[in-house]
Amino acid sequence: MTRILTLALHGLALVQSVVGAPQLAPRATTSLDAWLASETTVALDGILDNVGSSGAYAKSAKSGIVIASPSTSDPDYYYTWTRDAALTVKALIDLFRNGETSLQTVIMEYISSQAYLQTVSNPSGSLSTGGLAEPKYYVDETAYTGSWGRPQRDGPALRATAMIDFGNWLIVQDNGYSTYASSIVWPIVRNDLSYVAQYWNQTGYDLWEEVNGSSFFTIAVQHRALVEGSTFASKVGASCSWCDSQAPQVLCFLQRFWTGSYIMANFGGGRSGKDANTVLGSIHTFDPNAGCDDTTFQPCSPRALANHKVYTDSFRSIYSINSGISSGKAVAVGRYPEDSYYNGNPWFLTTLAAAEQLYDAIYQWQKIGSITITDVSLAFFKDLYSSAAVGTYASSSSTFTSIVNAVKTYADGYMSIVQTHAMTNGSLSEQFGKSDGYSLSARDLTWSYAALLTANLRRNSVVPPSWGETTATSVPSVCSATSATGTYSTATNTAWPSTLTSGTGATTTTSKATSTTATSSSASSTTVECVVPTAVAVTFDEIATTTYGENVYVVGSISQLGSWDTSKAVALSASKYTSSNNLWYATVTLPAGTSFQYKFIRVSSSGSVTWESDPNRSYTVPSACGTSTAVTKQMAFLAHARENATFDSQKLTTIIYDNEENVASRRAAFARVEAALGLDDNMKLPRLYEGLDRDGLYIEGVRRARATTQDMLAHNHEHFKSLTERYHLTNSSPFGMNFLMFRKTIELQATDAQKRYWLPLIDRMKINGAYVQTELGHGTFVRGIETTATFDETSGGFIIDSPTLTATKYWPGGLGISCTHAVVAARLRTMGQDHGMHWFVVQIRSLEDYAPVERMELGDVGMKMAYNGTCNGYARFRRLRVPRESLLAAHAEVLPDGTYSCRLDPAELSKRLYATMLDVRCVMIKCAGFGLAQALTVTTRYSVVREQGKPMFANGDAPEVALLAYKSQHYRLLTLISQAYAILFASKSFDEVYHGFVPERARGHIDRLSYIHGLSTGLKAWATTIASAGADEARKMCGGHGYVALSGLPDMVATVSATATFEGDNYVMWQQLVRYLFKQIQASSSAGAVDAEMREYMEGLKSYVGEKGSTFQPDPDRLYEPATLLSIFRHRSHRLLTMAHVLVTRGSEETSLADAWNKHMMILLSAGHAYAEYIILRAFQDWASEIQTREPSLHLPLSRLCTLFALTTIVSPVSTFYAVPFTEDGVLSLD
Repeated sequence: MTRILTLALHGLALVQSVVGAPQLAPRATTSLDAWLASETTVALDGILDNVGSSGAYAKSAKSGIVIASPSTSDPDYYYTWTRDAALTVKALIDLFRNGETSLQTVIMEYISSQAYLQTVSNPSGSLSTGGLAEPKYYVDETAYTGSWGRPQRDGPALRATAMIDFGNWLIVQDNGYSTYASSIVWPIVRNDLSYVAQYWNQTGYDLWEEVNGSSFFTIAVQHRALVEGSTFASKVGASCSWCDSQAPQVLCFLQRFWTGSYIMANFGGGRSGKDANTVLGSIHTFDPNAGCDDTTFQPCSPRALANHKVYTDSFRSIYSINSGISSGKAVAVGRYPEDSYYNGNPWFLTTLAAAEQLYDAIYQWQKIGSITITDVSLAFFKDLYSSAAVGTYASSSSTFTSIVNAVKTYADGYMSIVQTHAMTNGSLSEQFGKSDGYSLSARDLTWSYAALLTANLRRNSVVPPSWGETTATSVPSVCSATSATGTYSTATNTAWPSTLTSGTGATTTTSKATSTTATSSSASSTTVECVVPTAVAVTFDEIATTTYGENVYVVGSISQLGSWDTSKAVALSASKYTSSNNLWYATVTLPAGTSFQYKFIRVSSSGSVTWESDPNRSYTVPSACGTSTAVTKQMAFLAHARENATFDSQKLTTIIYDNEENVASRRAAFARVEAALGLDDNMKLPRLYEGLDRDGLYIEGVRRARATTQDMLAHNHEHFKSLTERYHLTNSSPFGMNFLMFRKTIELQATDAQKRYWLPLIDRMKINGAYVQTELGHGTFVRGIETTATFDETSGGFIIDSPTLTATKYWPGGLGISCTHAVVAARLRTMGQDHGMHWFVVQIRSLEDYAPVERMELGDVGMKMAYNGTCNGYARFRRLRVPRESLLAAHAEVLPDGTYSCRLDPAELSKRLYATMLDVRCVMIKCAGFGLAQALTVTTRYSVVREQGKPMFANGDAPEVALLAYKSQHYRLLTLISQAYAILFASKSFDEVYHGFVPERARGHIDRLSYIHGLSTGLKAWATTIASAGADEARKMCGGHGYVALSGLPDMVATVSATATFEGDNYVMWQQLVRYLFKQIQASSSAGAVDAEMREYMEGLKSYVGEKGSTFQPDPDRLYEPATLLSIFRHRSHRLLTMAHVLVTRGSEETSLADAWNKHMMILLSAGHAYAEYIILRAFQDWASEIQTREPSLHLPLSRLCTLFALTTIVSPVSTFYAVPFTEDGVLSLD
């Protein structure tokens, strides 16, 4: 037990380090100054990580696009909002102006991206018809067309403000940069100012996207934009008459938001109007040259200070984390007190805004040299300084000093709240819990980071330039709802120079070409013959900084390098590329002594090619005695095999992984993980082969799981969600079940409230979950599960119990050591009634010391054939008490009085409760295909480079030949490869069907569930059986080398074999498929409803039966045609299914259905097998046909592979085709 607990604690530490989760105990105290010193770096990095396309979390975003958050679900913030992006970039410009010159490129890329976004037509309109108020876009700069709160009229004003700030910096540099302000910045700004002038007096949605009306924040920032826009126009030699005419009227309307005691956030919405909107409006129209002006609600103005008190006080009593905090002390604040989003919580950015207004006020008081307290602001000051009274206090007075110190302490209190509730790694989400303070909603929120940076700047008296507030405070005597039409035109110029500031320039690259050489030496006098090579492996290294989607190639004057044809250039690999070593490389086998010229080229995701500058590089391949041939010979074999390929392997890779973007993203992810794990050096032995014991294998599994999980979270992808970096199903990872099955079960079985609670914990890996269904006595047969969950009327909760030894939960991944929680399948019992299996979410380990909770017995099952990097475990429940809310109650619930209520009939409920396994079955099919392909990759390469004797009866002086030259090896290898691709394309076809069904199921429509369940059982059984046998055959094809663990093949075989074990014996899967087919026969024969996907097949079956099984005779001359082969498979399926149905039907009349089924089991299995192979061939053919259109160059090899799959399946020694007469009639042969 001590060993397991030690491992568990180690694993937990690694889990928490994956995402920098908050500590469960209070953090060690540190000063606010010290925390801000490090947190500002975290915040800036957090922003840059969220800017495309070089940001760690924004690789799929276009250049300069600012994503709101990497979060893609619950909530999905992976978009760019015009408002959020503008506020963020304005913060970056503040930093840039104060010495962060490295931000120049990001700022310029943002400006260029906005020039394009202005042209994107969207549901709000086009450039000149209102489209500038569209709130958000996809990160690829396309319009979001879903339902949303639109228009939002603050975005254009905020964007103009940010760009004007940078434009003003360009103008004052006195080095000719003003031309970029006029030619690049002004056209974009002019469009936004035109929009503001035209639409300011029309209603729209507020910054929280909820209230459709007039908003204080929107009107305030619109006024500022028009004022500074007019000034900027004159600086670039233009004018903005529409700005001049509308700014006073906007300011006039702004006064209407003052209620007499606080600022009303919105007209409309039915709320109190106490809202962070008002504080944000004040700080984003802050002008350091302004006084405490009430008309523009400057931060130190009486109105703004009174509003600050009313707004912050509204949260003192509604958040439990504010309990006991008196007036005048900082509290956590949210958007508005009536907020219900995520049940209403404090936000980081609003709490920071409360601090920033106070820092702004301090700056203004010190600049003015006095503080004036009025009747309006008196209550604010009294909270902080009890002696406060109406009057003016000069900076030389003790009252002034006392008030400033009190306000500074008050402001720091808000900052300290953020410090307390930020994650320990400094990351800031959108919200933090009103009860426990833990982070909630979208992670790494860009606006939260920007708010931290600007608040810290103001805390240090670093302020932005004046926007001209002092020239624009005159309020018209009469307010008019006017508008003005400006000028709209596409901003076409985004040609920035390579550098604007010192220390920033164009990226330079270095490269080299080297040959692989070796020398022989010996301590003895033995003469070693010097071998002159015919070919040498030449490595091309290029140091080049690239952005997402870019690739580097080498092209040259010889055919091996494409003869200067860029379409035939050799791709360099980025597998060793790191942030500190931007290495691209490729090794090409070239004839010894060859002289050539070459260049490196950069190819963008759009296909555009950039050549490196002249002159050409030159190189001569070594040919001297002593150049290595030991390795070069084998590399030459591989190079020769690859060069003789009749298709482009890169295009095939794109087909396998769906698209080029996914391929590039996967390769980058694998490269990062390999580098993190020390696997990027092929000459270094991986730790897995260092003779690790059980503990060592588990720790290595945790190490690998941490690397993949970190990469997914850091780079916002799901490449390792279902398959690990070793192409194993992720239940082989200590963390894999958390996402693969634990989360999925909660998604499918929990109520909305339960999901809101549990899913954020899972996604941030604050907990690690297991899927606990299988027992010692029962697995797939869920109706036989013995674990009970009995409702206890006394406590109002459940008692979970393992009443027998066979009720022990056994085998679940991660249960032994790694998991803190589990979804548990148990029989629900209330008031003496058994309601069958239901799901419960249960804490099984303490989050403090990681020991099993009281009344839980947990352990590791020990070593297995494979999967020893995780901890498959067992669990016994000793009358464990859990709350009533532990029952996942999407479909059925138990009321507080013990009443059981189910919203579904029992049959439908049982189908719904098993939904997770159906989802995971899709993954198992795919996993089996990749497992087989992985083993075949090793065997194929081995067969190419391994020389093994001479062909039978060859001449004595004949050379040795590679294994692949032997027809037997060729035949075995290609047969298995065809099966791997059959699994691949069958899984792709099934994925399309299943993912089309998922939204139907979410809407309560499960009409297709029986078909999908039946089809998936057959595909899973066939794919995992074939893959398991095929991987072992691949191992045998490598002889003794395949038996050595270092080859990787034994582990690959054992791992893929596990897929045939998951969810029970495949013979059970075959029976479930046949049972479904029998039901379809029954429906067809009784005029019942046949599933739509089965109608064509069942019509064919009727025809077959009607013809009384007449001999099927395909045309021998058309045997290789897809239609003929498919008809052969269909005929075989019809024959065997009919035979099985007749035998079972007749047998059931004589005995019982159960006896007849068991008696004729083998023919039933053959019928299921035949149907599965028919479906698989059909899917393979459909994909081959589709690829003819999608990628014509791949059609021939894939269609030939498909034909080979069909023919080798027919002649397989274990094939049920031998039960079909046409094989006996000489139509097919083994020749």
